[in-house]
Amino acid sequence: MRKIESGDFTPTDIDLFQDLQWDYAKRLVNRPQIESVDIVDGVEYSWPEPACRDLGQRRDNDYKNVLESR
Repeated sequence: MRKIESGDFTPTDIDLFQDLQWDYAKRLVNRPQIESVDIVDGVEYSWPEPACRDLGQRRDNDYKNVLESR
């Protein structure tokens, strides 16, 4: 990832990175869920303030239920 983010990469590097991502995803979905998560009762936890500025209400799902025109 560091090499890709640096801008000094080849198409082969991109292919290798995609292969690594797929391998990780396959391993993650094929093992028991309890091995992938820890559930903790966090009643005392308080969410930190966001690190980025507020960009307003999300709009990427505004039209997800609109029927296709035919």
